[in-house]
Amino acid sequence: MKHTMIVTLALAATAASAIEFETPEIGADIIMEYLHFSGDSTYSDQGYYTADQNRYRIRKVAIHIEGRAGDYISYFGEAGIASCGGGSNISVKDAGIFVDPLDLPFRIGIGQLHAARGFSMLEECGAMLLLEKPRWAKTLAPSCHALGSITEFEVGLGSAGSFSSQLGYFNGSSSTVEADWDFVGWLQYHTPVEGLSLGGFYEKLHIEMDPEVEGYEEAERFGVGVDMSNGALEARAEYISMTGIPIASKIFGIESGCADIENTGLLFQAGYTIDPDLTWVTGVRPYAGYQIWDRWSNADEGDWRFSWLEAGVQVNVETDSWITIGWRGPAGTPDDQPEDSSVLVVRMGTEI
Repeated sequence: MKHTMIVTLALAATAASAIEFETPEIGADIIMEYLHFSGDSTYSDQGYYTADQNRYRIRKVAIHIEGRAGDYISYFGEAGIASCGGGSNISVKDAGIFVDPLDLPFRIGIGQLHAARGFSMLEECGAMLLLEKPRWAKTLAPSCHALGSITEFEVGLGSAGSFSSQLGYFNGSSSTVEADWDFVGWLQYHTPVEGLSLGGFYEKLHIEMDPEVEGYEEAERFGVGVDMSNGALEARAEYISMTGIPIASKIFGIESGCADIENTGLLFQAGYTIDPDLTWVTGVRPYAGYQIWDRWSNADEGDWRFSWLEAGVQVNVETDSWITIGWRGPAGTPDDQPEDSSVLVVRMGTEI
């Protein structure tokens, strides 16, 4: 047995040498914050009204690795703690291994990552302009980091820009594809204008929306958007439409069943980086955002539109650290619904 293990390890080492593993890139993100609420209740990530209080919080602490194994295989992984995943347990956030030829703009593999449900949903925590994902994010994608098969490709158009795409088939909330599943298709056009892109996605889900309704039901999402990111200007507009919502996202007063409820979301955001020409401050970026979430957009009558304003400033310290002070508050609330608390966030982050 001992000799068999030695031989096995020797063969594995020989195979690894033949594949020519490159030294991977290893890094870490640390993001901490303080939250101050104007009241003692707020809308949760799922959209229901719940108690909340001032607190310090670990927004994200994670270690990530990325690299290649020869000319045809690439891989990445990230594990850590994030408030969007519960904030207390270490877990794998992203991971994937791909057939990814160096000389082809194409890769296919299995991974756990943000599916391409628009520009905002593609972004990693800490890389967003606004404090958090759009207010409807958990309704749009109950499983943010889904596990499934992924295909990505890019097509160059010369001076006319390029197209990139992602197709994904993911596990449902039961962590299988037996009864519930999730299919997402994304197409992005990178225009000849530096940093300017147009994108759109379509998503088909088979999910259990309401425990009182037997079996799984179909839901649909689609969205379009325009994004500008040229190093100085960060601007975005996105529109999202959802048919069928989880019961956690159904608010008081909605009479239709979960499968028949439609939601729409509209997001605008913009920020501009200013170089203050200081020794330790490498950039100051004031920003603002506005979101509208119509939580029963196909209702015959009534107002179901919630809206929020956000504004703040991000100060980049040296190269890979930043301090953000941001505020978000309700701009519009239906008459018969409780008003969201505004929140002031002081966030500090660094990349290692």
